[in-house]
Amino acid sequence: MLRFYKQKIFISFSVSSQYPAHNNNNNNNNMDNLDGNCIGRSGNNRNYNDSPDSPDFSPDTNSPLPRGTALMSSSRDAMYYNMNRKIRGLAFIFNHQKYEDPVENPERKGTDVDARKLESCFRKLDFDVHLFNDLRLEEIEFQVDFAVQTDHNKYDCFVMVVLSHGDVDKLSAKDQNYNPKEVLFDRFTSDKCLSLAGKPKLFFIQACQGGGLDYGIRLVDRKISRTEHDGLRSPYRIPVLADFLIMYATCEGQYAFRNTHTGSFFITVLCEELGRLSHTENLLTILTVVIRRVAVEFVSNNEIYKDYHDRKQVPYFHSALTRLVRFQRDYILDNNNGQPGAEFISTKRI
Repeated sequence: MLRFYKQKIFISFSVSSQYPAHNNNNNNNNMDNLDGNCIGRSGNNRNYNDSPDSPDFSPDTNSPLPRGTALMSSSRDAMYYNMNRKIRGLAFIFNHQKYEDPVENPERKGTDVDARKLESCFRKLDFDVHLFNDLRLEEIEFQVDFAVQTDHNKYDCFVMVVLSHGDVDKLSAKDQNYNPKEVLFDRFTSDKCLSLAGKPKLFFIQACQGGGLDYGIRLVDRKISRTEHDGLRSPYRIPVLADFLIMYATCEGQYAFRNTHTGSFFITVLCEELGRLSHTENLLTILTVVIRRVAVEFVSNNEIYKDYHDRKQVPYFHSALTRLVRFQRDYILDNNNGQPGAEFISTKRI
Protein backbone atom coordinates (compact mmCIF):
# COMPACT_ATOMS: atom_id res chain seq x y z
CA MET A 1 0.00 0.00 0.00
CA LEU A 2 1.10 3.56 -0.62
CA ARG A 3 1.66 5.77 2.38
CA PHE A 4 0.36 9.28 1.94
CA TYR A 5 1.28 11.11 5.10
CA LYS A 6 5.05 11.10 5.31
CA GLN A 7 5.57 14.82 5.89
CA LYS A 8 2.44 16.58 7.04
CA ILE A 9 -0.59 16.20 7.16
CA PHE A 10 -4.20 15.38 6.88
CA ILE A 11 -4.46 12.41 9.17
CA SER A 12 -8.23 12.56 9.24
CA PHE A 13 -8.58 11.26 5.68
CA SER A 14 -10.93 8.34 5.17
CA VAL A 15 -9.27 5.79 2.88
CA SER A 16 -10.82 2.61 1.51
CA SER A 17 -11.53 0.35 4.48
CA GLN A 18 -12.33 3.35 6.71
CA TYR A 19 -15.23 4.35 4.53
CA PRO A 20 -18.47 4.43 6.58
CA ALA A 21 -21.21 1.92 5.92
CA HIS A 22 -24.19 3.12 3.95
CA ASN A 23 -27.20 4.00 6.05
CA ASN A 24 -30.59 3.53 4.43
CA ASN A 25 -32.47 4.96 7.37
CA ASN A 26 -33.51 8.30 5.98
CA ASN A 27 -36.69 10.02 4.94
CA ASN A 28 -35.92 10.84 1.33
CA ASN A 29 -38.32 8.29 -0.11
CA ASN A 30 -35.78 7.06 -2.61
CA MET A 31 -35.86 9.99 -5.01
CA ASP A 32 -33.18 11.34 -7.31
CA ASN A 33 -31.05 14.33 -6.40
CA LEU A 34 -28.96 16.77 -8.43
CA ASP A 35 -25.16 16.87 -8.35
CA GLY A 36 -24.84 20.63 -8.75
CA ASN A 37 -25.69 23.02 -10.24
CA CYS A 38 -25.97 23.53 -6.52
CA ILE A 39 -23.03 25.90 -6.61
CA GLY A 40 -24.43 29.31 -5.86
CA ARG A 41 -27.91 27.99 -5.09
CA SER A 42 -29.75 28.86 -1.92
CA GLY A 43 -32.12 26.75 0.10
CA ASN A 44 -30.43 24.07 2.15
CA ASN A 45 -33.83 22.72 3.16
CA ARG A 46 -34.55 21.39 -0.30
CA ASN A 47 -35.27 17.71 -0.17
CA TYR A 48 -34.27 16.60 -3.66
CA ASN A 49 -34.85 13.09 -4.79
CA ASP A 50 -33.24 13.12 -8.23
CA SER A 51 -30.71 15.80 -7.33
CA PRO A 52 -28.38 17.18 -9.95
CA ASP A 53 -24.71 16.64 -8.97
CA SER A 54 -23.89 20.35 -9.56
CA PRO A 55 5.88 -5.91 -23.68
CA ASP A 56 7.54 -5.28 -21.33
CA PHE A 57 9.99 -2.53 -21.73
CA SER A 58 12.26 -2.27 -18.74
CA PRO A 59 15.32 -0.06 -19.24
CA ASP A 60 17.22 1.04 -16.20
CA THR A 61 14.79 3.47 -14.61
CA ASN A 62 17.54 4.69 -12.27
CA SER A 63 19.62 6.06 -15.13
CA PRO A 64 19.09 9.78 -15.72
CA LEU A 65 17.19 10.69 -18.85
CA PRO A 66 17.72 13.82 -20.94
CA ARG A 67 15.42 16.71 -20.15
CA GLY A 68 12.04 16.37 -21.85
CA THR A 69 12.48 12.60 -22.24
CA ALA A 70 10.40 9.81 -20.72
CA LEU A 71 10.49 6.02 -20.85
CA MET A 72 8.55 4.43 -23.71
CA SER A 73 5.60 2.30 -22.55
CA SER A 74 4.33 1.28 -26.03
CA SER A 75 5.79 1.05 -29.51
CA ARG A 76 5.06 4.00 -31.72
CA ASP A 77 2.43 2.31 -33.89
CA ALA A 78 0.96 -0.01 -31.26
CA MET A 79 -2.80 -0.33 -31.52
CA TYR A 80 -3.25 -0.90 -27.79
CA TYR A 81 -1.72 0.48 -24.63
CA ASN A 82 0.38 -1.93 -22.60
CA MET A 83 -1.93 -3.04 -19.77
CA ASN A 84 -0.19 -6.19 -18.51
CA ARG A 85 1.33 -5.19 -15.19
CA LYS A 86 0.22 -6.92 -12.02
CA ILE A 87 -1.08 -3.64 -10.63
CA ARG A 88 -2.54 -1.57 -13.44
CA GLY A 89 -2.05 1.71 -11.65
CA LEU A 90 -3.40 4.05 -9.02
CA ALA A 91 -7.12 4.85 -8.85
CA PHE A 92 -7.96 7.93 -6.77
CA ILE A 93 -11.60 8.50 -5.79
CA PHE A 94 -12.54 11.87 -4.30
CA ASN A 95 -15.97 11.45 -2.75
CA HIS A 96 -17.86 14.44 -1.38
CA GLN A 97 -21.00 14.07 0.70
CA LYS A 98 -21.01 16.93 3.22
CA TYR A 99 -19.74 20.49 2.79
CA GLU A 100 -18.89 23.34 5.10
CA ASP A 101 -21.61 25.49 3.54
CA PRO A 102 -24.76 23.32 3.28
CA VAL A 103 -26.71 26.23 1.78
CA GLU A 104 -24.44 26.55 -1.23
CA ASN A 105 -23.76 22.80 -1.43
CA PRO A 106 -26.41 20.52 0.11
CA GLU A 107 -25.45 17.08 1.36
CA ARG A 108 -25.07 14.55 -1.46
CA LYS A 109 -26.98 11.62 -0.03
CA GLY A 110 -26.37 8.35 -1.87
CA THR A 111 -22.81 9.21 -2.92
CA ASP A 112 -21.44 6.61 -0.49
CA VAL A 113 -23.12 3.95 -2.63
CA ASP A 114 -21.30 5.28 -5.72
CA ALA A 115 -17.99 5.31 -3.84
CA ARG A 116 -18.31 1.69 -2.75
CA LYS A 117 -19.26 0.56 -6.27
CA LEU A 118 -16.26 2.37 -7.76
CA GLU A 119 -13.86 1.03 -5.15
CA SER A 120 -15.01 -2.54 -5.79
CA CYS A 121 -15.02 -2.11 -9.58
CA PHE A 122 -11.46 -0.79 -9.88
CA ARG A 123 -10.07 -3.26 -7.35
CA LYS A 124 -11.43 -6.07 -9.53
CA LEU A 125 -9.64 -4.46 -12.48
CA ASP A 126 -6.38 -4.70 -10.44
CA PHE A 127 -5.97 -1.03 -9.59
CA ASP A 128 -4.51 0.19 -6.32
CA VAL A 129 -7.58 2.10 -5.13
CA HIS A 130 -7.51 5.01 -2.68
CA LEU A 131 -10.77 6.54 -1.51
CA PHE A 132 -10.83 10.00 0.03
CA ASN A 133 -13.93 11.46 1.68
CA ASP A 134 -14.92 15.11 2.05
CA LEU A 135 -11.49 16.66 1.51
CA ARG A 136 -10.85 20.39 1.56
CA LEU A 137 -9.18 21.92 -1.50
CA GLU A 138 -5.75 22.04 0.15
CA GLU A 139 -6.05 18.34 0.97
CA ILE A 140 -7.12 17.48 -2.59
CA GLU A 141 -4.15 19.38 -3.99
CA PHE A 142 -1.80 17.54 -1.61
CA GLN A 143 -3.09 14.14 -2.77
CA VAL A 144 -2.94 15.20 -6.44
CA ASP A 145 0.66 16.37 -5.97
CA PHE A 146 1.48 13.05 -4.31
CA ALA A 147 0.04 11.18 -7.32
CA VAL A 148 1.98 13.38 -9.77
CA GLN A 149 5.26 12.78 -7.89
CA THR A 150 4.70 9.01 -7.64
CA ASP A 151 6.89 6.80 -9.85
CA HIS A 152 4.36 5.36 -12.31
CA ASN A 153 6.99 3.35 -14.25
CA LYS A 154 5.69 0.23 -12.49
CA TYR A 155 2.13 1.03 -13.59
CA ASP A 156 0.30 1.14 -16.94
CA CYS A 157 -2.51 3.59 -16.27
CA PHE A 158 -3.93 6.20 -13.90
CA VAL A 159 -7.57 6.71 -12.90
CA MET A 160 -9.25 9.52 -11.00
CA VAL A 161 -12.94 9.80 -10.11
CA VAL A 162 -14.59 12.85 -8.55
CA LEU A 163 -18.05 12.67 -6.97
CA SER A 164 -19.26 16.14 -6.05
CA HIS A 165 -21.40 19.15 -6.85
CA GLY A 166 -20.36 21.14 -9.89
CA ASP A 167 -21.08 23.70 -12.56
CA VAL A 168 -19.39 24.72 -15.79
CA ASP A 169 -15.62 24.52 -15.15
CA LYS A 170 -16.25 24.10 -11.41
CA LEU A 171 -16.16 21.32 -8.85
CA SER A 172 -16.76 21.64 -5.12
CA ALA A 173 -14.30 20.63 -2.42
CA LYS A 174 -15.53 20.52 1.17
CA ASP A 175 -14.63 24.19 1.72
CA GLN A 176 -14.58 25.90 -1.68
CA ASN A 177 -15.00 25.54 -5.44
CA TYR A 178 -12.14 24.93 -7.86
CA ASN A 179 -11.41 24.59 -11.57
CA PRO A 180 -10.81 20.88 -12.35
CA LYS A 181 -8.63 21.69 -15.35
CA GLU A 182 -6.19 23.65 -13.21
CA VAL A 183 -6.29 21.55 -10.04
CA LEU A 184 -6.65 18.07 -11.57
CA PHE A 185 -6.17 17.53 -15.30
CA ASP A 186 -3.31 19.92 -16.09
CA ARG A 187 -1.11 18.51 -13.34
CA PHE A 188 -0.88 15.13 -15.10
CA THR A 189 0.35 16.32 -18.49
CA SER A 190 3.42 14.46 -19.71
CA ASP A 191 5.81 17.34 -19.02
CA LYS A 192 4.70 17.46 -15.37
CA CYS A 193 4.35 13.71 -14.74
CA LEU A 194 7.01 12.04 -16.89
CA SER A 195 6.36 8.51 -15.61
CA LEU A 196 2.80 8.70 -17.00
CA ALA A 197 3.93 9.92 -20.43
CA GLY A 198 2.39 7.75 -23.14
CA LYS A 199 0.07 6.04 -20.66
CA PRO A 200 -3.72 6.46 -20.39
CA LYS A 201 -4.95 8.94 -17.81
CA LEU A 202 -8.66 8.38 -17.20
CA PHE A 203 -10.89 10.86 -15.37
CA PHE A 204 -14.55 10.32 -14.51
CA ILE A 205 -16.61 13.20 -13.10
CA GLN A 206 -20.02 12.76 -11.44
CA ALA A 207 -21.17 16.35 -11.08
CA CYS A 208 -23.47 18.86 -12.72
CA GLN A 209 -22.13 21.10 -15.44
CA GLY A 210 -24.85 23.72 -15.31
CA GLY A 211 -28.55 24.17 -14.67
CA GLY A 212 -30.07 22.96 -17.91
CA LEU A 213 -32.64 20.16 -17.95
CA ASP A 214 -33.03 17.64 -20.78
CA TYR A 215 -36.69 16.94 -21.57
CA GLY A 216 -35.83 14.24 -24.10
CA ILE A 217 -37.57 13.39 -27.37
CA ARG A 218 -39.60 10.34 -28.21
CA LEU A 219 -38.43 8.12 -31.10
CA VAL A 220 -40.84 5.82 -32.91
CA ASP A 221 -40.21 2.95 -35.32
CA ARG A 222 -41.98 3.26 -38.68
CA LYS A 223 -41.11 -0.36 -39.37
CA ILE A 224 -40.15 0.42 -42.96
CA SER A 225 -36.57 -0.72 -42.79
CA ARG A 226 -33.89 -1.17 -40.19
CA THR A 227 -30.12 -0.87 -40.50
CA GLU A 228 -27.48 -1.22 -37.84
CA HIS A 229 -25.14 0.53 -37.90
CA ASP A 230 4.44 -4.65 -35.24
CA GLY A 231 5.77 -1.33 -34.22
CA LEU A 232 9.48 -0.56 -33.97
CA ARG A 233 10.91 0.45 -30.61
CA SER A 234 12.34 3.63 -32.11
CA PRO A 235 12.02 6.90 -30.18
CA TYR A 236 9.11 9.17 -30.99
CA ARG A 237 7.54 12.37 -29.64
CA ILE A 238 4.04 12.92 -28.33
CA PRO A 239 2.19 16.07 -27.23
CA VAL A 240 2.14 16.66 -23.49
CA LEU A 241 -1.67 16.75 -23.65
CA ALA A 242 -1.96 13.30 -25.24
CA ASP A 243 -3.35 10.15 -23.62
CA PHE A 244 -6.12 11.79 -21.58
CA LEU A 245 -9.74 10.70 -21.39
CA ILE A 246 -12.14 12.81 -19.34
CA MET A 247 -15.72 11.58 -18.98
CA TYR A 248 -18.55 13.57 -17.44
CA ALA A 249 -21.86 12.32 -16.10
CA THR A 250 -23.67 14.91 -18.19
CA CYS A 251 -23.13 17.38 -21.03
CA GLU A 252 -21.95 20.94 -20.47
CA GLY A 253 -24.69 23.16 -19.12
CA GLN A 254 -26.81 20.25 -17.89
CA TYR A 255 -27.78 18.70 -14.57
CA ALA A 256 -26.49 15.31 -13.44
CA PHE A 257 -28.81 13.23 -11.27
CA ARG A 258 -28.13 11.08 -8.20
CA ASN A 259 -30.56 8.85 -6.31
CA THR A 260 -30.43 9.32 -2.55
CA HIS A 261 -30.57 5.55 -1.91
CA THR A 262 -28.98 3.83 -4.91
CA GLY A 263 -26.43 6.44 -6.03
CA SER A 264 -26.07 7.99 -9.47
CA PHE A 265 -27.21 6.10 -12.56
CA PHE A 266 -24.04 7.11 -14.44
CA ILE A 267 -21.68 5.61 -11.84
CA THR A 268 -23.90 2.54 -11.45
CA VAL A 269 -23.87 1.82 -15.19
CA LEU A 270 -20.15 2.64 -15.52
CA CYS A 271 -19.27 0.08 -12.85
CA GLU A 272 -21.68 -2.51 -14.27
CA GLU A 273 -20.32 -2.27 -17.80
CA LEU A 274 -16.66 -2.20 -16.75
CA GLY A 275 -17.35 -5.38 -14.81
CA ARG A 276 -19.31 -7.00 -17.63
CA LEU A 277 -17.26 -6.01 -20.68
CA SER A 278 -13.72 -5.24 -19.48
CA HIS A 279 -12.43 -8.69 -20.48
CA THR A 280 -13.86 -8.63 -24.00
CA GLU A 281 -14.13 -5.01 -25.20
CA ASN A 282 -11.91 -1.93 -25.35
CA LEU A 283 -12.65 1.05 -23.12
CA LEU A 284 -14.15 3.29 -25.81
CA THR A 285 -16.66 0.56 -26.69
CA ILE A 286 -17.53 0.15 -23.02
CA LEU A 287 -18.04 3.88 -22.54
CA THR A 288 -20.25 4.03 -25.63
CA VAL A 289 -22.44 1.35 -24.04
CA VAL A 290 -22.50 3.40 -20.83
CA ILE A 291 -23.62 6.50 -22.74
CA ARG A 292 -26.36 4.58 -24.55
CA ARG A 293 -27.67 2.95 -21.39
CA VAL A 294 -27.84 6.20 -19.43
CA ALA A 295 -29.41 8.05 -22.36
CA VAL A 296 -32.03 5.38 -23.04
CA GLU A 297 -32.75 3.83 -19.65
CA PHE A 298 -32.52 6.74 -17.21
CA VAL A 299 -35.43 9.03 -16.35
CA SER A 300 -35.27 11.21 -13.23
CA ASN A 301 -37.77 10.70 -10.43
CA ASN A 302 -38.61 13.68 -8.23
CA GLU A 303 -42.22 13.97 -7.14
CA ILE A 304 -41.51 16.97 -4.90
CA TYR A 305 -39.91 19.28 -7.46
CA LYS A 306 -41.70 18.69 -10.74
CA ASP A 307 -39.13 20.59 -12.81
CA TYR A 308 -36.64 17.83 -11.97
CA HIS A 309 -39.07 14.98 -12.59
CA ASP A 310 -39.09 12.84 -15.74
CA ARG A 311 -35.91 14.39 -17.15
CA LYS A 312 -33.17 12.75 -19.23
CA GLN A 313 -29.38 12.74 -18.98
CA VAL A 314 -26.53 11.75 -21.30
CA PRO A 315 -22.85 11.40 -20.34
CA TYR A 316 -20.05 12.40 -22.70
CA PHE A 317 -16.28 12.31 -22.84
CA HIS A 318 -13.29 14.09 -24.34
CA SER A 319 -10.59 11.74 -25.55
CA ALA A 320 -6.99 12.37 -26.54
CA LEU A 321 -6.12 8.70 -26.18
CA THR A 322 -3.60 7.66 -28.83
CA ARG A 323 -4.37 3.93 -28.56
CA LEU A 324 -7.14 1.66 -27.40
CA VAL A 325 -7.40 0.59 -23.76
CA ARG A 326 -8.09 -3.08 -23.07
CA PHE A 327 -8.08 -4.62 -19.61
CA GLN A 328 -7.80 -8.30 -20.55
CA ARG A 329 -4.42 -9.95 -20.13
CA ASP A 330 -4.81 -13.13 -22.23
CA TYR A 331 -2.68 -12.05 -25.23
CA ILE A 332 -0.66 -9.24 -26.68
CA LEU A 333 -2.16 -7.74 -29.82
CA ASP A 334 -0.21 -7.33 -33.01
CA ASN A 335 0.60 -3.65 -33.49
CA ASN A 336 -0.15 -3.62 -37.22
CA ASN A 337 -3.68 -4.95 -37.46
CA GLY A 338 -4.99 -5.36 -33.91
CA GLN A 339 -5.16 -9.14 -34.12
CA PRO A 340 -3.38 -11.58 -31.82
CA GLY A 341 0.27 -11.44 -32.81
CA ALA A 342 2.17 -14.27 -34.44
CA GLU A 343 4.75 -14.00 -31.68
CA PHE A 344 3.44 -14.62 -28.22
CA ILE A 345 5.21 -11.85 -26.35
CA SER A 346 4.01 -12.30 -22.78
CA THR A 347 1.00 -13.53 -20.86
CA LYS A 348 2.34 -13.29 -17.35
CA ARG A 349 1.79 -10.30 -15.12
CA ILE A 350 4.81 -8.08 -14.99
